[in-house]
Amino acid sequence: MHRHNWRKLAPDKRHPQGNPVAQADWKKTPPNTRRNPSGLGQKRTDPTDVSG
Repeated sequence: MHRHNWRKLAPDKRHPQGNPVAQADWKKTPPNTRRNPSGLGQKRTDPTDVSG
């Protein structure tokens, strides 16, 4: 690599537009409220009529 004037590239430590405060708040959020805050897709608690 040195012969071709190449160098090893390492990934950045952080994203330049990242927000560490928002990331810390995200980590503190319980997992069950992260994905679906509106409650869509949750299991129904009321009995359904399946009289076939």
